[in-house]
Amino acid sequence: MTAVVPDVVPILSPGRHRNPRHGACLMEYTSLLAGERFSDEPACTERVLTALAQAVNDATSDAERHRLAPLASQLADANGGGPAAAVAVVRRCVLTALPYAEGRRRWLLLVAVFGADRAGSGWSKGFDAEMMDLDTDLALVTAQLDDGCADEAASFVAALPMPVNEYLRRGAPKAVTTAVSIIAESAETAEQGDEVEEVLRRLLTDCLSDYVDVRERTQPATSKPVQLSG
Repeated sequence: MTAVVPDVVPILSPGRHRNPRHGACLMEYTSLLAGERFSDEPACTERVLTALAQAVNDATSDAERHRLAPLASQLADANGGGPAAAVAVVRRCVLTALPYAEGRRRWLLLVAVFGADRAGSGWSKGFDAEMMDLDTDLALVTAQLDDGCADEAASFVAALPMPVNEYLRRGAPKAVTTAVSIIAESAETAEQGDEVEEVLRRLLTDCLSDYVDVRERTQPATSKPVQLSG
């Protein structure tokens, strides 16, 4: 993809905007760089990454939001990774949010990551330990969960069938926005706004890297033409 230099470079701000002259969120800026119509849901970006970028943009202060702008060029070419890449984004978001959550919110995040692991395994119903990703398993060991919390979440996921395509369309975006919300709200109670904003910016950066890494591993290699001598 070749990036387009927009006629107007908008100031990043939260929410949706009518046109670039009124500002833009990170994804609207991405749409301009990709040469698409002005939109906060451009086709150039995977749905789960769009949801993540929107949430991080809105959770970041006006003073720090400009630091997100360089990520727009990466978001403008973040598509086509398939289910595995999308699930990797969900897993990183949810496991990053887990230490910030307590009580029922921890249960909610466990439901989200178990759902992601099931989708990543290609299953649309049931749940068992064989579907669990290694990163999820390690996170549960160190999370010091309440007794029965993980079992309850696993039982909930097992009883809630959802086709993989439907999960990618609805479940994955909801999971990442929930994770960002939990992280962002922790700043309000712990007075760690600057630290949490850095966590969110790094989360978006790492998720973009995860997405591209998985896409490159799972996409079939492009055959190179044979050069004939002579």
